[in-house]
Amino acid sequence: MKKILISTMLLFFCSTLVFASSKVEGKWKTTIETDNGPFTFYAEFTVKGDKITGTLSSDMGSVEIENGKINGDEFEYTFELDYNTMKHKGKLVDGKLKIKSGGDYGDFEFTMTRVEKEE
Repeated sequence: MKKILISTMLLFFCSTLVFASSKVEGKWKTTIETDNGPFTFYAEFTVKGDKITGTLSSDMGSVEIENGKINGDEFEYTFELDYNTMKHKGKLVDGKLKIKSGGDYGDFEFTMTRVEKEE
């Protein structure tokens, strides 16, 4: 009986972690203001366990994210942009991704919203 109880609790705990992480999975969009005007880009994330992978894309091309980690609603990853490493740390808050970006291009924050339909 004790084994069944422990197994059930472990299964519940693991499924809760997977469910929480999968809320980040999918396609997201943001538009940020730059010196050259508005810049729109997309993120498409896949979550497997404590790893997050995916692609960042815009009209200018795409880059793969690297070193992705996720723990519940919090995640981080890096990517290369013009031979510079950028780092994003984010959190799912009220159905939106709040992300802090850092790297050679400066530090800034932005919010991404889920893409409901294919754009």
